Amino acid sequence: MTSNEIMISGASPCSGSIQISGAKNATLPLMAACLLTDKQVVLENVPKISDIDKMKTQLESYGVKVIERGSRRVLQATSVKTEFSPTSSDDSNTRGSFLVLGPLLARLKAAKVRHPGGCQISKGGRPVNYHIEALREMGATLESDRKCIKLKANLGLHGTKIDSKMSVGTTENVIMAACLADGQTVITNAAVEPEIIDLIKMLNAMGMNGNIGVNEHENKIVINGRSGTLLNGCTHTVIPDRIEAGTWAIGAAITGGSLLLKMNPEIGQKIMVPVLQMLQKAGVHVQWTHNGLQVQRRGQIKPVSITTGPFPEFPTDLLPQWVTFMTQANGRSRLKDTIYDNRFSHVLHLKTMGARFTRFSNREYEVHGNANLRGSRVEATDLRAGAALVLAALVADGSTKIKEFEHVLRGYEDIKGKLRRWGVTFQDLPPSREGFYGSNDEYWSCILF
Repeated sequence: MTSNEIMISGASPCSGSIQISGAKNATLPLMAACLLTDKQVVLENVPKISDIDKMKTQLESYGVKVIERGSRRVLQATSVKTEFSPTSSDDSNTRGSFLVLGPLLARLKAAKVRHPGGCQISKGGRPVNYHIEALREMGATLESDRKCIKLKANLGLHGTKIDSKMSVGTTENVIMAACLADGQTVITNAAVEPEIIDLIKMLNAMGMNGNIGVNEHENKIVINGRSGTLLNGCTHTVIPDRIEAGTWAIGAAITGGSLLLKMNPEIGQKIMVPVLQMLQKAGVHVQWTHNGLQVQRRGQIKPVSITTGPFPEFPTDLLPQWVTFMTQANGRSRLKDTIYDNRFSHVLHLKTMGARFTRFSNREYEVHGNANLRGSRVEATDLRAGAALVLAALVADGSTKIKEFEHVLRGYEDIKGKLRRWGVTFQDLPPSREGFYGSNDEYWSCILF
């Protein structure tokens, strides 16, 4: 990490063009899928972000060789272990590192992983019970302690019908495990996010050859396993990051700029639908071109109420950024998250900057528009909350200091370089005193209002 705290000041409208990086949430399971083969897997369009670096470290601790060449990663799991290296650090753990559980278990009949890291946006941290219960239905037995989870499947995994609730990560884990399982696995409540479809596309290229069927309308996925036969290697290009694209689209809209988001338009039109629908309702003009998406706000920002949900509904990972966007709308909007408990953690800090809200529950707020935001000292409590505070800093009067900025670096490639194109000035600051968020007046105004 480059710093704990950063100061952002000075900005002009977000205009020009920006290259959208490969999707973090697609790359992590694609990297884990290399465990299903002893051949070489080449991933193109991999973002250079800290979460990917941590996933590389995790895979290497299991014996995987990973070579980095620009935006390309070459992975080969010729000889892998069921347990991570005892020298690997807890600090290298991410939510994505838990995705090695399914493929390791399917290949070696045993797997030991640490509890997942990532953003603490659920009570008690990231839940892993969905993963464990699904794999137990496929024949695994559980051993667990405070730091680690160990699963065994002495007779190998077997196909089954899984009707229980499935998160995105659980769906990915089960799909990968089912590729090497004996028989057919049917997931009836599967997540069907674009990142999962991208994983299935790569698995088919690795030798599943259409043995993974997807019904996106019924949230159903069927996998015919290979009974322990390893898959082949392949070369695969990671899809664009729809969350990064959505963040910068909001950035252009909130600052009154005109921005071209450079990405494959054929893929973009499939993965960006729910976000673009809401942007258009807010008065933002969007148009696909031969090399990406043109975004430009025309007139005032209209208030748009949103409830998040699984794809193809509005993504929870863009809700914090939308909250910031709605502070500048001409009216009030009501926003609700159905996925996580702490998705509104950044509201406290937006209040410090001058925004006003009405709280209905931990998952639902009304945003009062027409806020005159002012630069303040705030904290990025998680990755997407940090991105939302960056957007707020772009329209705030004065300089904004963001503590724990390393969260943002987990998911946004070259964010400083991209923002500098719009005249944003960054300054790394020495670590601040623990628990300090600004002046007493700012603190009490935040609490009282």
